[in-house]
Amino acid sequence: NEKKLSEDEYYDVVVFGYLRAVQEYCNNPSKYRNIFSTFAWKCMQNTLADHYKYLASPKRCATVISLDEPIDGEDGLCV
Repeated sequence: NEKKLSEDEYYDVVVFGYLRAVQEYCNNPSKYRNIFSTFAWKCMQNTLADHYKYLASPKRCATVISLDEPIDGEDGLCV
């Protein structure tokens, strides 16, 4: 609720961050001084931030214009 996503959608997004954390932590455990849960939480937050950037990209927020709809005018012309 805090992230304004349904539970299913939230977990569908952050699972990839968790899996990336598991893979990196297992490949290089000495590199990460933090306990795994801290590292995994940071990876999941980064994945969620990337998801919001993806949704906010200009091509996802573009205004849709129909060539068949009349132009805002009194004569009813189409584009």
